[in-house]
Amino acid sequence: MPDKAAVILAELTTKWLGLHPEHRDTIRLLGELLVELARTDSAAVPTDSQPPSQPVPAASPTPQNISVPYVLAHPIPAAVVPGATIRPAEIRGPRAVVPLRIGDTIRHVEVQGGGEAALGAMASAADRPPSVSYDSMYVPPELPDLEALALRCEHAARAARFAAETAPALRTPLWRVQADEYVQRALSLGAPRGPWSFDADEHFDPVNLQRLAACFDNLAHASRVVTLSRKEVEGSRIVEPRSLEEREVIRLLAESQSSLRIAGEPFGQTRDEDQYTAFRWLRLVTEHERIYLDRFMRMDDPGDPDLAGDLARRIAELEQTLAKRKESRTDHKSKRTKARYHAKRILSDIATGDEADWNSMTAAIKHMLSRGESVASMNALLNDVRESPRDGAPLELVDALSTTEPEEDASSASREYGPNVQRVRDWLSGTRVVIIGGERRNDAAERITAAFDLGELEWVSLVEHSSSAPIQPEVIRADTKLVLVLIKLAGHTHVDDARRWSREAGKPCVLLRAGYNPEQIAASVIDQASESIPEHRAVS
Repeated sequence: MPDKAAVILAELTTKWLGLHPEHRDTIRLLGELLVELARTDSAAVPTDSQPPSQPVPAASPTPQNISVPYVLAHPIPAAVVPGATIRPAEIRGPRAVVPLRIGDTIRHVEVQGGGEAALGAMASAADRPPSVSYDSMYVPPELPDLEALALRCEHAARAARFAAETAPALRTPLWRVQADEYVQRALSLGAPRGPWSFDADEHFDPVNLQRLAACFDNLAHASRVVTLSRKEVEGSRIVEPRSLEEREVIRLLAESQSSLRIAGEPFGQTRDEDQYTAFRWLRLVTEHERIYLDRFMRMDDPGDPDLAGDLARRIAELEQTLAKRKESRTDHKSKRTKARYHAKRILSDIATGDEADWNSMTAAIKHMLSRGESVASMNALLNDVRESPRDGAPLELVDALSTTEPEEDASSASREYGPNVQRVRDWLSGTRVVIIGGERRNDAAERITAAFDLGELEWVSLVEHSSSAPIQPEVIRADTKLVLVLIKLAGHTHVDDARRWSREAGKPCVLLRAGYNPEQIAASVIDQASESIPEHRAVS
């Protein structure tokens, strides 16, 4: 029996060598091991019932008529018996320290063997080109197309309402033809299949179908509002939202897709492709932009499809808010551009400026002033016009330019201010105040100094994206009483650094979000730093 097994194994080994010559060494070693195991299988082994009385006979030699590969004819170093531990033969030879590359990391390890193997390992580690780093390989993921998603969802809503109009038992061949048109339209819009609301005949319920249609409509509407809020950004890659409203519409999109998932459950749908597309968009955006959504992004926190009507109302209200804000921003930008254009024409010949240019610029300036923008925040062209000779300027333009920046003797303290200015004046009289942002305007600085009876007014002029270093020494000075930051004229970094250094120095820091005439300054100081003013009391 052992000889027969050895013959079979030898023949198999020879056949394997013919089929897989690339694994020649492995197959020969495996053949040696299997033949030796077969030969020793029937050798006398001591047992509990028959203690060995004679030595175990040696394995029979290989029969001469067996075709055995050359390697099998070589003697086996040691007999292999069942249960024995097989250890690799000890490798003798020179030692070497070679580099071992693991990914992009190289570790040096000591190995035994021929010098040729060590040289090969070194060459392999040295010749391999360095892999591209993760940062250079990383490309922000392309967001799913919400415009295409909205089209598919709108079509799915129409299909669901079409399915709800006729019970399955009453669906005629004509109905089937119309249904097929819905299917073809869905496929043309990029859907992987037709509306699955047609396939759920056994779960037919017109109420559930109408609710499903409402959820599809909400997802389509929310997708369009998200697109509207981010339309001004080039491309479709991930961008930062620019307002609280734009973050809120992302939350409404999350609620819409979650409600759609629940609305599909009565029809046996575990996942709708459009719902999953919206979910994937949300995951990409919220992870990249660090937006925390506390609802509607987990399986155990679903939206309620029965509240689809209320959700539709909230989406519509937010859409109106965003649309009005965008329209107002566009109109304001147009007016500013118009004012700059006519100011440039007037400055080209201030003495003989065209009356139409004066009138157009006057209308644009009045519009910006009505929006709460001060003349000081306008561009250099308008400031040049304001400081130019007024002989040819219409009276109404002079009045408009004087609305927030009145022409008066700044050194005169005779002007009557309101109670807010008087209260802040009592607190700041004779002290030092620091203003941060924009370029220093001497007339405004003198007016502020006179209104609050300041001992010193330091105006730190900064260019956007410049260093905040000039701010710190002025803020931490012991005699600095108050820090004022002009939000519109200072960079975000300047604002953050000014607030941080003021907090560390124990100085009140007030952000001026509108203009910087004394009344506006006083109102902002009382609103943001009233706890620093002695004997705080409400001012009517």
